[in-house]
Amino acid sequence: AVTEAVLSGGSATRAHLARVGTTGEYGYLLLSDAPGAAYDAVLAAVREEGGAPVGPEALARVQTEAGMGVYSAGFAGLSVEEADLAWMVDWEREDPFHGSAALTPPAPETARLTALACPAGSRIAAGTPVTAGGEEVGTVLWQAPSANPDEELLLAVLRSPFRAPHLPLSAAAEDGTPRRATTVTLPRVLASSLSTRIA
Repeated sequence: AVTEAVLSGGSATRAHLARVGTTGEYGYLLLSDAPGAAYDAVLAAVREEGGAPVGPEALARVQTEAGMGVYSAGFAGLSVEEADLAWMVDWEREDPFHGSAALTPPAPETARLTALACPAGSRIAAGTPVTAGGEEVGTVLWQAPSANPDEELLLAVLRSPFRAPHLPLSAAAEDGTPRRATTVTLPRVLASSLSTRIA
């Protein structure tokens, strides 16, 4: 959804407020031809409500928690299915659409992007193998910036059936020590709109 907005400050600035879904329940995208003035106006309004600015790491974290981690991690050459985004495509459509010729319908055995939680303080590099009982079952794609004091979030491409939630897996930290990595479901946050009308 896109709504026109006028930001009052030193001079009225026109902008568009867009609900894009990449931040779950965390906010909106503001588009303006005067980005500096728009930023100052929004920041002033946020501070009046007791808020504060956040940086790119915080946004990357909430995108991952909301199940949109590919926006920060990038697709890294993954197909639509491997990125676990096949749900966005209507595979029952008979008419062609832009890009349809390049898509392959989902197959249950395809390795897919899966979220893992590991102990707080773990540093696990992209490309690290993920194992189950010593057998390699996938590869770490990206580690989300840390925010939760109890865990770190990883995105890994795991083969079936190791994408199921709550499976105990393992991945080596950057110092070589093995770390427990448990598959988890996303989103990892409770959406405010489940209990409160926000729009």
